Amino acid sequence: MFLSIVSGLQHWAMQIQRILNYKLDHLSPQDYSIMLVFAIAIGYCLLKGPNV
Repeated sequence: MFLSIVSGLQHWAMQIQRILNYKLDHLSPQDYSIMLVFAIAIGYCLLKGPNV
């Protein structure tokens, strides 16, 4: 049972990776930079948390 769950998760992750590789294959360096800035900003906001 555990092995089938792990296998299913690996299959799902490979499908997601294949889709992302197909979609992100044609992006310019400027597009990557914009996505990186957004990822850093969102990560900062999530990790900052409430100031208690």
